[in-house]
Amino acid sequence: MRQANSVLVRLPDKVKYGVLSRIKANALPYSVVEGLSVVQIGAPFDTLGSGRSRAAHLGLSVGQNGHLLVIEPYETSCVAFRSWASANLACKTQVVALAAWSEEGTTELFVDDRHPATNFSADTVDYDDDRLSDFKAVSVRQSTVDQIVKEQGLPTPDLVSITTNWAEREILAGMSELIAGGLRYISLALGENDEDYRSEMAALGYHPVGFDDRGVTYERS
Repeated sequence: MRQANSVLVRLPDKVKYGVLSRIKANALPYSVVEGLSVVQIGAPFDTLGSGRSRAAHLGLSVGQNGHLLVIEPYETSCVAFRSWASANLACKTQVVALAAWSEEGTTELFVDDRHPATNFSADTVDYDDDRLSDFKAVSVRQSTVDQIVKEQGLPTPDLVSITTNWAEREILAGMSELIAGGLRYISLALGENDEDYRSEMAALGYHPVGFDDRGVTYERS
């Protein structure tokens, strides 16, 4: 994967995203979001540069009549995505520098600037001291997706996609109002041990409808 990324990062954005978006066009969640309102949680700048950013592909998939809200805790990645979106997306795009969680407050974000896709919030992983030494701790504000959507003045979105490093359960706990309000699709990256959260999603009233390289897309039953 690193070898592939090293090649992709050198290609112009319109080339690599043009090709990869055509490949993804018939796969969930991208195939169902044209013209819709989408929330993407997690948008690290290394996946953006390599053409693998789910936020970017969702923004391309919703098209000019769609709406993309990106929630990303690391400000450096937020700046990178805003710049990329300005040059490449036709949809309305909002980028919020917050950690999505089950409650409001502050948390420590552990950051590896070489590989920000590995960044994680406190209490989500159990690394030993040697592995933790690869990261620096940054204090960030956290909030619920329910509250963030309200603050941005948005109605209930059609899709919430969560690609974080094993914070999915906590983030889902902060989405109860959106779920009660009729949120149709939820996409979840696989968990630490390739968990797909199927039992938890069934309890919330969702069933799996598609799989891709990042995880599972669920639809409201």
